[in-house]
Amino acid sequence: MVTSTGGPLVVMEACLSEKWRGIGGSSLNTLSADSDYARACAVKDYAGIIPLESDWVLVLGDMPMPTSFFLKPDGSPVIYRYMYAPENFDYRSIPTILENASLTEVESCEFISNSETLYVFDAATDMQAGEAEFLMIPILAGSYMIKTYNFEDEETRIIMHDFERVLSAPLPMVRNGPR
Repeated sequence: MVTSTGGPLVVMEACLSEKWRGIGGSSLNTLSADSDYARACAVKDYAGIIPLESDWVLVLGDMPMPTSFFLKPDGSPVIYRYMYAPENFDYRSIPTILENASLTEVESCEFISNSETLYVFDAATDMQAGEAEFLMIPILAGSYMIKTYNFEDEETRIIMHDFERVLSAPLPMVRNGPR
């Protein structure tokens, strides 16, 4: 499980993570670029895409929420973030809850992974500055539609990002970004 210190989390291929500057600067090669953290904070949805040099980063926006994942039977990840839950809540039950619940899709975006490992970490982290806390997620290389769902009952609220595999082979991301 990973959380942030107050801002968004970012999800990116592990091989790209050393480029992320967080509050330490910008990974973009322009003089006027905001810090990577400021660019991530500009995402106002639960999930959005921002550039990282010639690649793309998934930003998990909104308020800070404890975050983890599970893998579906096809190997695709589901990242979940919980807003609130009872003190004695068994987080291992989340896959079953989400599988059996009536979920509302709130948004979607495209994401491409050319590697087999994603890192999830606090957007404020400067990955060039040394050690960082991160969540490591296995993923099959390919193109994904990430569908964001909201689950809520009287005691629990969970935001789920379901990676639905679109293509088995990775394709270059179009520079105009997600749809």
